[in-house]
Amino acid sequence: MAKQVTSKKEYIIKQISKTNNKDYENYVVTGIIHGIKSLDLEFTTQQFVKSDFGKFYLTDLYFPALKLHIEIDERHHIQNEKSDKLRSTDIVNVTGHDNPLRIICYNNTLVSIDKRIEEVVSIIKKKSIGIEKNDWFCRYSDPEQYYKEKGILNVDDNPTFRIAAQIANLLGQGYKDNAQITWVPNLKEYDEHSMWCPKIHNPHESWTNTFCKTEGEDVLIQQNNKGGGDKKKQFEEQINDKFSNFPRITFPYLKDNLGVYGYKFRGIYELDKKNSSVERGVIYKRKHTELKLKKLK
Repeated sequence: MAKQVTSKKEYIIKQISKTNNKDYENYVVTGIIHGIKSLDLEFTTQQFVKSDFGKFYLTDLYFPALKLHIEIDERHHIQNEKSDKLRSTDIVNVTGHDNPLRIICYNNTLVSIDKRIEEVVSIIKKKSIGIEKNDWFCRYSDPEQYYKEKGILNVDDNPTFRIAAQIANLLGQGYKDNAQITWVPNLKEYDEHSMWCPKIHNPHESWTNTFCKTEGEDVLIQQNNKGGGDKKKQFEEQINDKFSNFPRITFPYLKDNLGVYGYKFRGIYELDKKNSSVERGVIYKRKHTELKLKKLK
């Protein structure tokens, strides 16, 4: 498991180091970051984007506050111009963001590449005018306090917590930081809601959890991974538990773009009894992608 990043400097250096094995990408990314000359803009390299059709992409550089993706076209893109256009269209459709800015490196001189870098830097600076400045790194160093002040959890912001107790306390539970929590069936400050921190694709768990899309809806499918026993009885106990109908504020345990594991807010899910079955598994549908946090004393 990768070590937690503890400073903004370390975060920035690690983001740039992800491009070290790609010569042009490293040249362009460092050129853009040095050209901006600002620590106020958060950026990520190799930003994960998942499409509605099971495909996923890694955009080369992304600025979350601007919802701006940048693609760096190296030599292998010569044979993939058509697929690159489809990829860009897919990214726009999935994210709702603007078309990615492209920097073409193949068949171009360094002078031309530098000129395009300057153009992109100028676009970024113009888009940054009026953007509220804040210490974005607090999202990583002290997420509980950051989101308490923000007052809302939104999937688009990718809220991530290193410790499940941070989430529980943000939701008004009052646990010690070293408390081991994956499930709070009835949150005392959020009437008839549960907090859930499922592990994904873990074969050692009693129930295996998988995210997917079904008929355009985001779902989480729980399948029985217990050896032996009456599967039908276990299924019925699961869906008929007294807390089974409570909406679940869900934070799966996943890896972030620096390889560090944490609990990511994925939305609020509700049990779909109608489509659940012993064979298919217990199905939860995502009903909301944001949660307004209550002001707690």
